[in-house]
Amino acid sequence: VERLSSMSDSKADDQYRIIQSIAVDSSALVANTSWMMDTENRLLVPSIAEVVDSKEQKSFSNKILMNLGLFDSRLHLVGMHEAVSSQPKEYDLFQQEIPYIPRMMIPRWKRSLYDPKVAALDAVAN
Repeated sequence: VERLSSMSDSKADDQYRIIQSIAVDSSALVANTSWMMDTENRLLVPSIAEVVDSKEQKSFSNKILMNLGLFDSRLHLVGMHEAVSSQPKEYDLFQQEIPYIPRMMIPRWKRSLYDPKVAALDAVAN
């Protein structure tokens, strides 16, 4: 009986260490992803906007949306909206290029799809 108890404790310790390792790795992933998104929003998005004409950008965005599928394309649109909302020139372009109905759905998709994913990542990071 003592041997079984010791094996159970050892297994529980191993599981605890694994969970701790996953939490640390997840936290690092969140930090790295946040840094990458921030860098992209500050440097890459404005640079692309200056170099690539809007017609080409729209074509590329449409290809991405077609390949993502319904759920992921909604998340992508919300993410795009979040990325350009603080950049007036890009926001105006977003308003022009994205059809009215998807634009009107963004607040709902943000609440129902995007925010829960962000909250889950924040929970892992903290």
